[in-house]
Amino acid sequence: DLHSFPTRRSSDLDLVGVQLKDAVILGAEKKIASKLQIPSSIENIMKINENTICTYSGLRSDARALIETARVEAANHWFNFNEPMPVEAISLAICDEALSFAEKKSNKENQNKKRVVSRPYGVAMLVAGVDADGEPRLFKNDPSGNYVRYKACCIGQGGENGMSTLQSNYKENMSFDEAILLVGKVLKENLEQKINKDNCEIWYIKASDRKIVSLKAEELD
Repeated sequence: DLHSFPTRRSSDLDLVGVQLKDAVILGAEKKIASKLQIPSSIENIMKINENTICTYSGLRSDARALIETARVEAANHWFNFNEPMPVEAISLAICDEALSFAEKKSNKENQNKKRVVSRPYGVAMLVAGVDADGEPRLFKNDPSGNYVRYKACCIGQGGENGMSTLQSNYKENMSFDEAILLVGKVLKENLEQKINKDNCEIWYIKASDRKIVSLKAEELD
């Protein structure tokens, strides 16, 4: 059974994203499998380009493939148009790649090429960023190849409980500090272990400077 091998196991992490008028925030669980692991070496929130970040829940290998596709598309967009790729366009590019396993070979040239993907990608993602117009955006990408924009979203093992917490506590006019605490609250309620600076991470992008910032360990603590 291939699923018995550690390299094939899924990582059903708890993830949360919050969009404000002037910022977007992502929080993610870190699963520490062994006390011998160095927590700082594990990153479940990743950079796509200078103004977009993402996090994932599912098969790590699939997530790496989709994130690499998104990075290539973002780099090509910058090269061709001399501007950052819009966050929604990045989310759409990920969905297009997620659906590539179902593509049919249309001509003789393509028939000689091996199909790169032979099954659906087993990963859900939150894609967040701030576009050139200063508008923060948060998208949820499903394994089905669909994407939806959210004001606040939680996915993973505790996704349903997390969405309930967000619906009760999220406000469009909440401050940045309140939003950071809300992200921490959702993670705290859904982590299997007691929350600490080593088993979670929080990144954000503010519209004022559009820089990607990761909270340091002491800030998380």
